[in-house]
This record gives sequence, structure tokens and C-alpha cells, in this order.
Amino acid sequence: MSKKVLYNSRRYHEFFEGYTERIVMEKGRERIERIYTGDYYCPVISSGSRKLRKMLYCTFFLLAVMDYGYLATRPLEMNISKWSGICQGFLALALLWLLAAVFYYGTAKEKMTVRIYRSASVRLRQLSFAAAALFGLMSIIYFLLAIVGGGSWQDFVKLFPMSVSGCALLFAMYRLEEGTEYEIEANDTIAAEDGEKIEY
Repeated sequence: MSKKVLYNSRRYHEFFEGYTERIVMEKGRERIERIYTGDYYCPVISSGSRKLRKMLYCTFFLLAVMDYGYLATRPLEMNISKWSGICQGFLALALLWLLAAVFYYGTAKEKMTVRIYRSASVRLRQLSFAAAALFGLMSIIYFLLAIVGGGSWQDFVKLFPMSVSGCALLFAMYRLEEGTEYEIEANDTIAAEDGEKIEY
């Protein structure tokens, strides 16, 4: 005996998108049974290339974080500016969210569910581009501060290469993933007739 699960929050539907669920009775108690019946997303690259890609993304991310750490901890006049402070704050958030995307990508299997594909590939592209843009914006801010006297050119020489390095690393990550083709593979798992497929 089973019955359909009632509607839950949008976040719930996003997390379990592609699953078919139903409530079943087991030992006199109700429990939710979920089976993934959605499509799979598979990168069109070899297994070896996938492993290399995972290592590259982790390396790029760690190096970019090191660049950020250097920039944020230098006791220089340019870092006192509210503009560089605001930019560094947004960049910290972008890197934190990007960490989650890199983790999902690094732990993902070759066949990705809808949620894993979005949490890994889609968000990795979005966040790596956003973080690269913020690193680039910091480079511009440092340059403008040096021009208007908001810091010395000696400080600029110390900070500018790190901001450019972070921008280049994360933009390379973005371009690699943006250029990766994914094919959609149909799932041959048969859903229960009384189940309800979760869609977002």
C-alpha cells in the first residue's frame, strides 16, 4: 500500500529533482521511498580527462584562494579603501560558493543526476566567471587608486600581479568547463505507477 507525497518547498524540489517518490507502509509506519528516474548528464570526455580536469579545477581554485589571501592580508594603504574592501568582501563570498561547486564536481560520478550537474558544472561555470570578474575588478581598483593617490605605485606592484593571477586562474577554469560538452542519457529505471516525479 502506498500513496503520493504531498508538495514540499521549492528547495526540496530542487534538491530531489529527477527522483520519483512515494510513501510506503513498512512495519506499520510510513516512510518515503525515492528512486532516481530522471536523465543523466555525462561529460563527453575520457575517464582520464575527467580525472585530470578534477585535479586542475582543485589546483586552480587553491591557487586563486592563495592569491586572495595574499591580497586581503597585506597591510597596505590600497587595502584600506572602501572600494577594495567591498570588492574583496564579494570575492570572498564568490570563492566560498565556488568551493561547494568544486567539491561537487570533484566527487561527482561520470553519470550526474540533475542536481549534481547543476551544483557542479552549471554553478562552477557561473561562480568561476563571477570570481574571475571580481579579481579583474580589483586589478582596476588598484590601478585607479595608484593614479589618484590612494596608494603608492610600490603597493600597486605588490598587489596587481596577484589580482591578475587570480583572474586568469578562474577564467581558465570557466573556459575549460564552458567548452565541455555534456550528453543527456536516458534513465532506464522504471518508476512505480503510484509514484510522483519531482520536478523543479
